[in-house]
Amino acid sequence: MNHISHPCIITWILFNEGWSMYGKREDIKRFSDKISAYDPSRFVNDSSGLPNEHVSGDVYDLHIYQGPSAGILESNTFAALGEFGGVGLNVKGHNWFDRGGWAYGEMNKTNEDLTKRYLQMQNELYSLMYHPGLSASMYTQISDVEGETNGLYTYDRKVLKMDAKKIKAAHDKIVSASKNMPKITNANDKLSFADKNPVLKKSKDLQFAYLKNQNKEDANITSAIAECEFKLPEGKDASAGIAMRAANGGGYLFGIKSDGTIFIKSLGENSEKIDIEKKTEIKGKIHLKAQAFGSVLYLYANGNRIFAKDAFNSYGKCGVFAQNSQVKFENFKIGNPARRIRATETTVKFIVIREEKDKIRCIFDCNPKVMGDCHWELEAGLADKSGVSFRSMSHPDKYLTLNPDGNITLKTFEDSDEYKKNATWYMKKGNHEGLHYSFESMAKKGEFMKHKAWNLVAAPVKTGGEKFDSTLELIE
Repeated sequence: MNHISHPCIITWILFNEGWSMYGKREDIKRFSDKISAYDPSRFVNDSSGLPNEHVSGDVYDLHIYQGPSAGILESNTFAALGEFGGVGLNVKGHNWFDRGGWAYGEMNKTNEDLTKRYLQMQNELYSLMYHPGLSASMYTQISDVEGETNGLYTYDRKVLKMDAKKIKAAHDKIVSASKNMPKITNANDKLSFADKNPVLKKSKDLQFAYLKNQNKEDANITSAIAECEFKLPEGKDASAGIAMRAANGGGYLFGIKSDGTIFIKSLGENSEKIDIEKKTEIKGKIHLKAQAFGSVLYLYANGNRIFAKDAFNSYGKCGVFAQNSQVKFENFKIGNPARRIRATETTVKFIVIREEKDKIRCIFDCNPKVMGDCHWELEAGLADKSGVSFRSMSHPDKYLTLNPDGNITLKTFEDSDEYKKNATWYMKKGNHEGLHYSFESMAKKGEFMKHKAWNLVAAPVKTGGEKFDSTLELIE
Protein backbone atom coordinates (compact mmCIF):
# COMPACT_ATOMS: atom_id res chain seq x y z
CA MET A 1 0.00 0.00 0.00
CA ASN A 2 3.01 2.31 -0.47
CA HIS A 3 1.16 4.07 -3.34
CA ILE A 4 -2.23 4.50 -1.68
CA SER A 5 -2.08 8.29 -2.01
CA HIS A 6 -1.61 8.21 -5.79
CA PRO A 7 -4.94 9.30 -7.40
CA CYS A 8 -4.14 7.50 -10.68
CA ILE A 9 -4.59 4.13 -8.96
CA ILE A 10 -8.22 3.06 -9.22
CA THR A 11 -8.00 -0.70 -8.51
CA TRP A 12 -5.95 -3.02 -6.32
CA ILE A 13 -5.17 -6.34 -8.03
CA LEU A 14 -4.20 -9.27 -5.81
CA PHE A 15 -3.23 -11.84 -8.47
CA ASN A 16 -2.84 -11.79 -12.24
CA GLU A 17 -3.80 -15.02 -14.06
CA GLY A 18 -2.80 -17.06 -11.05
CA TRP A 19 0.86 -16.01 -11.11
CA SER A 20 2.31 -16.46 -7.60
CA MET A 21 -1.13 -17.34 -6.30
CA TYR A 22 -0.95 -19.39 -3.14
CA GLY A 23 -3.28 -20.72 -0.52
CA LYS A 24 -6.89 -21.76 -0.92
CA ARG A 25 -9.82 -19.81 -2.28
CA GLU A 26 -10.81 -18.85 1.24
CA ASP A 27 -7.35 -17.28 1.63
CA ILE A 28 -7.92 -15.20 -1.51
CA LYS A 29 -11.23 -14.02 -0.09
CA ARG A 30 -9.61 -13.15 3.23
CA PHE A 31 -6.90 -11.07 1.52
CA SER A 32 -9.44 -9.37 -0.73
CA ASP A 33 -11.81 -8.52 2.11
CA LYS A 34 -8.89 -7.13 4.14
CA ILE A 35 -7.84 -4.80 1.33
CA SER A 36 -11.44 -3.67 0.75
CA ALA A 37 -11.75 -2.78 4.42
CA TYR A 38 -8.36 -1.00 4.45
CA ASP A 39 -9.15 1.11 1.37
CA PRO A 40 -12.90 1.27 0.61
CA SER A 41 -12.30 4.13 -1.87
CA ARG A 42 -10.96 1.80 -4.58
CA PHE A 43 -12.07 -1.35 -6.36
CA VAL A 44 -10.45 -4.69 -5.56
CA ASN A 45 -9.77 -7.29 -8.25
CA ASP A 46 -8.98 -10.57 -6.51
CA SER A 47 -7.97 -12.67 -9.56
CA SER A 48 -7.46 -10.74 -12.79
CA GLY A 49 -7.89 -12.99 -15.81
CA LEU A 50 -8.75 -16.04 -13.73
CA PRO A 51 -12.51 -15.71 -13.20
CA ASN A 52 -12.97 -19.29 -12.00
CA GLU A 53 -10.98 -18.23 -8.91
CA HIS A 54 -13.09 -15.12 -8.33
CA VAL A 55 -14.58 -15.34 -4.83
CA SER A 56 -14.73 -11.73 -3.64
CA GLY A 57 -13.90 -8.18 -4.60
CA ASP A 58 -15.62 -5.90 -7.09
CA VAL A 59 -14.51 -7.14 -10.53
CA TYR A 60 -15.27 -10.18 -12.67
CA ASP A 61 -12.22 -9.96 -14.92
CA LEU A 62 -11.71 -12.01 -18.08
CA HIS A 63 -8.58 -12.20 -20.28
CA ILE A 64 -9.36 -13.25 -23.85
CA TYR A 65 -7.19 -13.31 -26.97
CA GLN A 66 -8.27 -12.20 -29.41
CA GLY A 67 -11.77 -11.34 -28.23
CA PRO A 68 -13.49 -9.22 -27.23
CA SER A 69 -16.03 -10.91 -25.01
CA ALA A 70 -17.52 -10.41 -21.56
CA GLY A 71 -17.78 -12.57 -18.47
CA ILE A 72 -20.77 -13.57 -16.42
CA LEU A 73 -22.28 -10.65 -14.55
CA GLU A 74 -22.96 -10.99 -10.86
CA SER A 75 -25.09 -8.77 -8.66
CA ASN A 76 -22.16 -7.43 -6.65
CA THR A 77 -19.49 -7.11 -9.35
CA PHE A 78 -18.90 -5.38 -12.67
CA ALA A 79 -17.56 -7.08 -15.79
CA ALA A 80 -14.09 -6.18 -17.03
CA LEU A 81 -12.05 -7.40 -19.97
CA GLY A 82 -8.63 -7.14 -18.36
CA GLU A 83 -6.75 -8.16 -21.51
CA PHE A 84 -7.80 -8.68 -25.12
CA GLY A 85 -6.54 -8.09 -28.64
CA GLY A 86 -3.03 -9.27 -29.29
CA VAL A 87 -3.23 -8.90 -33.08
CA GLY A 88 0.10 -8.20 -34.69
CA LEU A 89 1.98 -6.39 -37.43
CA ASN A 90 5.72 -6.50 -38.07
CA VAL A 91 7.33 -3.22 -39.19
CA LYS A 92 10.76 -3.99 -40.58
CA GLY A 93 13.58 -2.08 -38.92
CA HIS A 94 11.56 -1.26 -35.83
CA ASN A 95 11.43 -4.63 -34.06
CA TRP A 96 13.40 -5.78 -31.05
CA PHE A 97 15.30 -8.21 -33.28
CA ASP A 98 15.66 -8.48 -37.05
CA ARG A 99 13.71 -11.72 -37.49
CA GLY A 100 10.46 -9.95 -36.66
CA GLY A 101 8.14 -11.16 -33.96
CA TRP A 102 4.91 -12.91 -33.10
CA ALA A 103 1.49 -12.04 -31.71
CA TYR A 104 -1.05 -13.65 -29.40
CA GLY A 105 -3.59 -13.50 -32.23
CA GLU A 106 -3.38 -13.35 -36.00
CA MET A 107 -0.64 -11.45 -37.81
CA ASN A 108 -1.61 -8.74 -40.30
CA LYS A 109 0.23 -7.72 -43.45
CA THR A 110 -0.52 -4.00 -43.67
CA ASN A 111 -1.45 -0.96 -41.59
CA GLU A 112 -4.86 -0.98 -43.28
CA ASP A 113 -5.48 -4.65 -42.33
CA LEU A 114 -4.51 -4.07 -38.70
CA THR A 115 -6.66 -0.92 -38.47
CA LYS A 116 -9.67 -2.74 -39.93
CA ARG A 117 -9.26 -5.61 -37.46
CA TYR A 118 -8.87 -3.22 -34.52
CA LEU A 119 -11.98 -1.26 -35.51
CA GLN A 120 -13.92 -4.51 -35.75
CA MET A 121 -12.99 -5.30 -32.15
CA GLN A 122 -13.99 -1.79 -31.04
CA ASN A 123 -17.36 -2.33 -32.72
CA GLU A 124 -17.84 -5.47 -30.66
CA LEU A 125 -16.79 -3.65 -27.47
CA TYR A 126 -19.43 -1.03 -28.18
CA SER A 127 -22.08 -3.77 -28.33
CA LEU A 128 -20.79 -5.47 -25.18
CA MET A 129 -21.36 -2.30 -23.17
CA TYR A 130 -25.08 -2.72 -23.77
CA HIS A 131 -25.25 -6.49 -23.42
CA PRO A 132 -24.24 -8.13 -21.19
CA GLY A 133 -22.89 -4.87 -19.70
CA LEU A 134 -19.10 -4.67 -20.04
CA SER A 135 -17.71 -1.84 -17.90
CA ALA A 136 -13.98 -1.81 -18.67
CA SER A 137 -11.53 -3.11 -21.28
CA MET A 138 -7.76 -3.06 -21.71
CA TYR A 139 -6.18 -3.69 -25.12
CA THR A 140 -2.89 -5.55 -25.45
CA GLN A 141 -0.89 -3.43 -25.89
CA ILE A 142 0.40 0.16 -26.27
CA SER A 143 3.70 -0.86 -27.89
CA ASP A 144 5.51 -3.97 -29.04
CA VAL A 145 7.69 -5.58 -26.36
CA GLU A 146 10.70 -7.69 -27.21
CA GLY A 147 9.40 -10.56 -29.37
CA GLU A 148 5.72 -9.62 -29.13
CA THR A 149 4.35 -7.42 -31.93
CA ASN A 150 0.91 -6.80 -30.40
CA GLY A 151 1.38 -3.07 -29.95
CA LEU A 152 -0.29 0.01 -31.33
CA TYR A 153 3.27 1.35 -31.68
CA THR A 154 6.47 -0.41 -32.68
CA TYR A 155 9.06 -1.46 -30.08
CA ASP A 156 11.08 1.76 -30.59
CA ARG A 157 7.88 3.90 -30.32
CA LYS A 158 8.64 5.48 -33.70
CA VAL A 159 5.81 4.03 -35.83
CA LEU A 160 2.09 4.02 -35.05
CA LYS A 161 0.88 0.86 -36.75
CA MET A 162 -2.73 1.98 -37.24
CA ASP A 163 -4.67 4.92 -38.65
CA ALA A 164 -4.71 7.40 -35.75
CA LYS A 165 -7.83 9.30 -36.87
CA LYS A 166 -9.90 6.14 -37.29
CA ILE A 167 -8.95 4.59 -33.96
CA LYS A 168 -9.49 7.90 -32.16
CA ALA A 169 -12.97 8.18 -33.67
CA ALA A 170 -13.76 4.62 -32.51
CA HIS A 171 -12.48 5.37 -29.00
CA ASP A 172 -14.42 8.66 -28.82
CA LYS A 173 -17.63 6.89 -29.82
CA ILE A 174 -17.25 4.35 -27.01
CA VAL A 175 -16.32 6.95 -24.40
CA SER A 176 -19.21 9.22 -25.44
CA ALA A 177 -21.70 6.34 -25.36
CA SER A 178 -20.45 5.22 -21.94
CA LYS A 179 -21.37 8.64 -20.50
CA ASN A 180 -24.90 8.54 -21.90
CA MET A 181 -26.05 4.96 -21.47
CA PRO A 182 -29.80 4.61 -22.08
CA LYS A 183 -32.15 2.41 -20.09
CA ILE A 184 -31.86 -1.03 -21.68
CA THR A 185 -34.62 -3.62 -21.60
CA ASN A 186 -33.71 -7.29 -21.76
CA ALA A 187 -35.29 -8.86 -24.82
CA ASN A 188 -36.50 -11.74 -22.65
CA ASP A 189 -38.45 -9.40 -20.35
CA LYS A 190 -42.21 -9.05 -20.68
CA LEU A 191 -42.80 -6.63 -23.55
CA SER A 192 -45.94 -5.82 -25.47
CA PHE A 193 -47.47 -3.47 -28.03
CA ALA A 194 -50.06 -0.96 -26.96
CA ASP A 195 -52.39 -3.18 -29.03
CA LYS A 196 -51.88 -6.92 -28.88
CA ASN A 197 -52.06 -7.29 -32.67
CA PRO A 198 -51.11 -3.88 -34.10
CA VAL A 199 -52.76 -2.77 -37.33
CA LEU A 200 -50.88 -0.22 -39.44
CA LYS A 201 -53.13 1.69 -41.83
CA LYS A 202 -52.26 2.18 -45.47
CA SER A 203 -49.91 5.10 -45.96
CA LYS A 204 -47.15 6.19 -48.32
CA ASP A 205 -45.10 7.10 -45.27
CA LEU A 206 -43.28 4.54 -43.19
CA GLN A 207 -45.39 3.66 -40.17
CA PHE A 208 -44.14 2.02 -36.98
CA ALA A 209 -45.58 0.33 -33.92
CA TYR A 210 -43.03 -0.16 -31.15
CA LEU A 211 -42.80 -2.53 -28.22
CA LYS A 212 -43.55 -1.07 -24.81
CA ASN A 213 -42.09 -1.96 -21.43
CA GLN A 214 -44.13 -2.49 -18.29
CA ASN A 215 -44.36 1.29 -17.84
CA LYS A 216 -45.80 1.62 -21.36
CA GLU A 217 -42.61 3.34 -22.55
CA ASP A 218 -40.80 2.50 -25.77
CA ALA A 219 -38.37 -0.29 -24.87
CA ASN A 220 -34.69 0.04 -25.85
CA ILE A 221 -33.17 -3.40 -26.42
CA THR A 222 -29.83 -4.76 -27.59
CA SER A 223 -29.40 -8.13 -29.28
CA ALA A 224 -32.68 -9.81 -30.11
CA ILE A 225 -34.60 -12.15 -32.37
CA ALA A 226 -38.13 -11.02 -33.25
CA GLU A 227 -40.86 -13.00 -35.04
CA CYS A 228 -44.32 -12.18 -36.36
CA GLU A 229 -46.92 -13.28 -38.91
CA PHE A 230 -48.97 -11.27 -41.43
CA LYS A 231 -50.46 -11.53 -44.92
CA LEU A 232 -48.30 -10.56 -47.89
CA PRO A 233 -48.79 -6.79 -48.36
CA GLU A 234 -50.75 -5.81 -51.46
CA GLY A 235 -50.31 -2.86 -53.77
CA LYS A 236 -47.57 -1.11 -55.71
CA ASP A 237 -44.36 -0.54 -53.73
CA ALA A 238 -45.98 -2.04 -50.63
CA SER A 239 -43.83 -3.56 -47.91
CA ALA A 240 -44.06 -4.63 -44.28
CA GLY A 241 -42.00 -6.36 -41.60
CA ILE A 242 -39.93 -5.89 -38.46
CA ALA A 243 -38.05 -2.75 -37.42
CA MET A 244 -35.09 -3.19 -35.11
CA ARG A 245 -32.83 -0.72 -33.33
CA ALA A 246 -34.90 2.10 -34.75
CA ALA A 247 -33.93 4.79 -32.25
CA ASN A 248 -32.58 8.30 -32.84
CA GLY A 249 -33.19 8.01 -36.56
CA GLY A 250 -31.15 4.85 -37.03
CA GLY A 251 -31.84 1.17 -37.35
CA TYR A 252 -32.71 -1.58 -39.78
CA LEU A 253 -35.82 -2.81 -41.56
CA PHE A 254 -36.36 -6.55 -42.10
CA GLY A 255 -39.26 -7.02 -44.48
CA ILE A 256 -41.01 -8.31 -47.57
CA LYS A 257 -42.37 -6.48 -50.61
CA SER A 258 -45.66 -7.17 -52.36
CA ASP A 259 -43.80 -9.07 -55.12
CA GLY A 260 -42.29 -11.51 -52.57
CA THR A 261 -38.84 -9.90 -52.38
CA ILE A 262 -37.37 -10.10 -48.88
CA PHE A 263 -34.91 -7.44 -47.78
CA ILE A 264 -32.75 -5.94 -45.04
CA LYS A 265 -31.95 -2.24 -45.32
CA SER A 266 -30.68 0.62 -43.22
CA LEU A 267 -32.97 3.21 -41.73
CA GLY A 268 -31.64 6.71 -41.07
CA GLU A 269 -28.14 8.12 -40.95
CA ASN A 270 -26.95 6.50 -37.71
CA SER A 271 -26.65 2.98 -39.12
CA GLU A 272 -24.09 1.33 -41.34
CA LYS A 273 -25.28 1.32 -44.97
CA ILE A 274 -26.83 -2.09 -45.64
CA ASP A 275 -29.23 -2.80 -48.50
CA ILE A 276 -29.66 -6.45 -49.54
CA GLU A 277 -32.61 -8.34 -50.97
CA LYS A 278 -33.63 -11.70 -52.39
CA LYS A 279 -36.44 -12.48 -54.85
CA THR A 280 -38.75 -15.26 -53.68
CA GLU A 281 -42.05 -16.85 -54.67
CA ILE A 282 -43.63 -16.34 -51.26
CA LYS A 283 -47.39 -15.78 -51.26
CA GLY A 284 -50.17 -15.73 -48.70
CA LYS A 285 -49.29 -15.73 -45.01
CA ILE A 286 -45.75 -14.73 -44.03
CA HIS A 287 -43.77 -15.88 -41.02
CA LEU A 288 -40.94 -13.41 -40.54
CA LYS A 289 -38.00 -13.94 -38.18
CA ALA A 290 -35.38 -11.20 -37.77
CA GLN A 291 -32.11 -11.21 -35.81
CA ALA A 292 -29.92 -8.33 -34.71
CA PHE A 293 -27.00 -9.78 -32.76
CA GLY A 294 -23.79 -7.83 -32.29
CA SER A 295 -22.90 -6.70 -35.80
CA VAL A 296 -24.87 -9.47 -37.58
CA LEU A 297 -28.32 -9.07 -39.14
CA TYR A 298 -30.39 -12.02 -40.29
CA LEU A 299 -33.82 -12.49 -41.90
CA TYR A 300 -35.81 -15.69 -42.32
CA ALA A 301 -39.10 -15.69 -44.24
CA ASN A 302 -40.96 -18.95 -44.89
CA GLY A 303 -37.73 -20.88 -45.45
CA ASN A 304 -35.88 -18.12 -47.33
CA ARG A 305 -32.78 -16.61 -45.70
CA ILE A 306 -30.60 -13.55 -46.11
CA PHE A 307 -28.08 -12.02 -43.71
CA ALA A 308 -25.60 -9.17 -43.44
CA LYS A 309 -22.59 -8.34 -41.31
CA ASP A 310 -20.96 -5.13 -40.12
CA ALA A 311 -24.16 -3.57 -38.81
CA PHE A 312 -23.66 -0.88 -36.22
CA ASN A 313 -26.49 0.29 -34.02
CA SER A 314 -26.14 -1.47 -30.73
CA TYR A 315 -29.41 -0.58 -29.07
CA GLY A 316 -32.77 0.85 -29.96
CA LYS A 317 -36.48 0.28 -30.23
CA CYS A 318 -38.01 -2.82 -31.78
CA GLY A 319 -41.38 -3.21 -33.49
CA VAL A 320 -43.12 -3.53 -36.86
CA PHE A 321 -43.45 -1.30 -39.90
CA ALA A 322 -45.56 -0.94 -43.04
CA GLN A 323 -45.52 1.25 -46.13
CA ASN A 324 -48.14 1.64 -48.89
CA SER A 325 -50.14 -1.14 -47.31
CA GLN A 326 -52.52 -1.88 -44.46
CA VAL A 327 -51.10 -4.76 -42.40
CA LYS A 328 -52.26 -6.62 -39.32
CA PHE A 329 -49.40 -8.25 -37.38
CA GLU A 330 -50.02 -11.37 -35.30
CA ASN A 331 -48.10 -13.61 -32.89
CA PHE A 332 -45.26 -11.16 -32.36
CA LYS A 333 -42.52 -12.65 -30.15
CA ILE A 334 -39.18 -11.30 -29.09
CA GLY A 335 -36.25 -12.73 -27.15
CA ASN A 336 -32.50 -13.08 -26.99
CA PRO A 337 -31.86 -16.81 -27.46
CA ALA A 338 -28.07 -16.43 -27.66
CA ARG A 339 -26.35 -19.01 -25.48
CA ARG A 340 -22.76 -19.98 -24.86
CA ILE A 341 -21.94 -23.67 -24.51
CA ARG A 342 -19.40 -24.20 -21.77
CA ALA A 343 -17.45 -27.23 -20.60
CA THR A 344 -18.39 -27.95 -16.99
CA GLU A 345 -14.89 -27.94 -15.51
CA THR A 346 -13.94 -24.33 -16.27
CA THR A 347 -15.50 -20.91 -16.65
CA VAL A 348 -13.73 -19.93 -19.86
CA LYS A 349 -13.76 -23.07 -22.02
CA PHE A 350 -16.49 -22.49 -24.60
CA ILE A 351 -17.41 -23.90 -28.00
CA VAL A 352 -15.86 -21.23 -30.22
CA ILE A 353 -15.65 -20.89 -34.00
CA ARG A 354 -12.11 -20.97 -35.36
CA GLU A 355 -10.92 -20.35 -38.91
CA GLU A 356 -8.01 -22.51 -40.00
CA LYS A 357 -6.78 -22.60 -43.58
CA ASP A 358 -10.14 -21.31 -44.87
CA LYS A 359 -11.95 -24.13 -43.09
CA ILE A 360 -14.27 -23.11 -40.27
CA ARG A 361 -14.44 -25.58 -37.44
CA CYS A 362 -15.63 -25.53 -33.85
CA ILE A 363 -13.38 -26.27 -30.91
CA PHE A 364 -13.34 -25.62 -27.20
CA ASP A 365 -11.34 -22.49 -26.65
CA CYS A 366 -11.33 -19.37 -24.50
CA ASN A 367 -10.37 -17.02 -27.33
CA PRO A 368 -13.29 -15.96 -29.53
CA LYS A 369 -12.32 -13.82 -32.50
CA VAL A 370 -15.48 -11.79 -32.11
CA MET A 371 -18.31 -11.84 -29.62
CA GLY A 372 -20.70 -13.88 -31.78
CA ASP A 373 -18.15 -16.64 -32.36
CA CYS A 374 -19.13 -18.27 -29.07
CA HIS A 375 -22.90 -17.64 -29.17
CA TRP A 376 -25.50 -20.08 -30.47
CA GLU A 377 -29.25 -20.24 -30.92
CA LEU A 378 -30.87 -23.53 -29.98
CA GLU A 379 -33.55 -23.95 -32.64
CA ALA A 380 -36.10 -26.73 -32.91
CA GLY A 381 -34.32 -29.65 -34.57
CA LEU A 382 -34.06 -29.35 -38.34
CA ALA A 383 -34.91 -33.03 -38.80
CA ASP A 384 -37.01 -33.58 -35.66
CA LYS A 385 -38.75 -30.74 -33.82
CA SER A 386 -38.36 -32.59 -30.52
CA GLY A 387 -34.58 -32.20 -30.85
CA VAL A 388 -32.42 -29.09 -31.16
CA SER A 389 -30.09 -27.64 -33.78
CA PHE A 390 -27.30 -25.19 -32.99
CA ARG A 391 -27.26 -22.15 -35.28
CA SER A 392 -24.30 -19.80 -35.14
CA MET A 393 -25.21 -16.24 -34.19
CA SER A 394 -22.28 -14.76 -36.13
CA HIS A 395 -22.70 -17.09 -39.14
CA PRO A 396 -26.51 -17.32 -39.24
CA ASP A 397 -26.57 -19.59 -42.30
CA LYS A 398 -24.45 -22.27 -40.57
CA TYR A 399 -25.16 -25.05 -38.03
CA LEU A 400 -23.11 -27.43 -35.90
CA THR A 401 -23.03 -30.57 -38.04
CA LEU A 402 -21.69 -34.09 -37.50
CA ASN A 403 -19.15 -35.28 -40.08
CA PRO A 404 -18.61 -38.94 -41.11
CA ASP A 405 -15.25 -38.90 -39.28
CA GLY A 406 -16.97 -38.09 -35.98
CA ASN A 407 -15.85 -34.46 -35.83
CA ILE A 408 -18.45 -31.73 -35.40
CA THR A 409 -17.90 -28.67 -37.60
CA LEU A 410 -19.78 -25.61 -38.76
CA LYS A 411 -21.47 -26.07 -42.14
CA THR A 412 -23.71 -23.95 -44.35
CA PHE A 413 -27.36 -24.99 -44.28
CA GLU A 414 -28.41 -27.49 -46.94
CA ASP A 415 -32.02 -28.39 -47.64
CA SER A 416 -31.38 -32.13 -47.53
CA ASP A 417 -32.49 -34.91 -45.19
CA GLU A 418 -28.89 -35.98 -44.53
CA TYR A 419 -27.76 -32.48 -43.54
CA LYS A 420 -30.76 -31.90 -41.28
CA LYS A 421 -30.27 -35.24 -39.54
CA ASN A 422 -26.55 -34.57 -38.94
CA ALA A 423 -27.44 -31.14 -37.50
CA THR A 424 -30.08 -32.43 -35.05
CA TRP A 425 -29.38 -33.37 -31.43
CA TYR A 426 -31.48 -34.62 -28.53
CA MET A 427 -31.18 -32.60 -25.34
CA LYS A 428 -30.93 -34.82 -22.24
CA LYS A 429 -29.91 -34.60 -18.60
CA GLY A 430 -26.16 -34.36 -18.22
CA ASN A 431 -24.34 -37.69 -18.40
CA HIS A 432 -22.25 -36.64 -15.41
CA GLU A 433 -24.44 -36.95 -12.31
CA GLY A 434 -27.44 -35.52 -14.14
CA LEU A 435 -25.90 -32.03 -14.11
CA HIS A 436 -26.57 -29.54 -16.91
CA TYR A 437 -27.14 -31.15 -20.35
CA SER A 438 -25.82 -33.74 -22.77
CA PHE A 439 -26.65 -33.81 -26.48
CA GLU A 440 -27.15 -37.12 -28.31
CA SER A 441 -26.73 -37.24 -32.09
CA MET A 442 -29.83 -38.08 -34.11
CA ALA A 443 -27.64 -39.43 -36.91
CA LYS A 444 -25.65 -41.72 -34.58
CA LYS A 445 -27.72 -42.91 -31.64
CA GLY A 446 -25.70 -43.45 -28.49
CA GLU A 447 -23.05 -40.88 -29.49
CA PHE A 448 -22.91 -37.58 -27.63
CA MET A 449 -21.43 -34.18 -28.32
CA LYS A 450 -18.22 -33.95 -26.27
CA HIS A 451 -14.87 -32.25 -26.22
CA LYS A 452 -11.77 -34.24 -27.03
CA ALA A 453 -8.54 -32.33 -26.51
CA TRP A 454 -9.38 -29.06 -28.32
CA ASN A 455 -11.86 -30.58 -30.75
CA LEU A 456 -15.62 -31.00 -30.70
CA VAL A 457 -16.67 -34.56 -31.56
CA ALA A 458 -19.52 -37.06 -31.24
CA ALA A 459 -18.61 -40.35 -29.56
CA PRO A 460 -20.01 -43.10 -27.33
CA VAL A 461 -19.99 -42.34 -23.61
CA LYS A 462 -18.88 -45.19 -21.36
CA THR A 463 -16.24 -44.12 -18.86
CA GLY A 464 -16.57 -41.54 -16.10
CA GLY A 465 -14.26 -39.19 -17.98
CA GLU A 466 -16.34 -39.47 -21.15
CA LYS A 467 -19.49 -38.72 -19.16
CA PHE A 468 -17.81 -35.65 -17.72
CA ASP A 469 -16.55 -34.44 -21.10
CA SER A 470 -20.02 -34.78 -22.66
CA THR A 471 -21.79 -32.74 -19.95
CA LEU A 472 -22.22 -29.15 -21.08
CA GLU A 473 -23.62 -26.00 -19.54
CA LEU A 474 -25.74 -23.44 -21.38
CA ILE A 475 -25.31 -19.84 -20.25
CA GLU A 476 -26.38 -16.44 -21.59
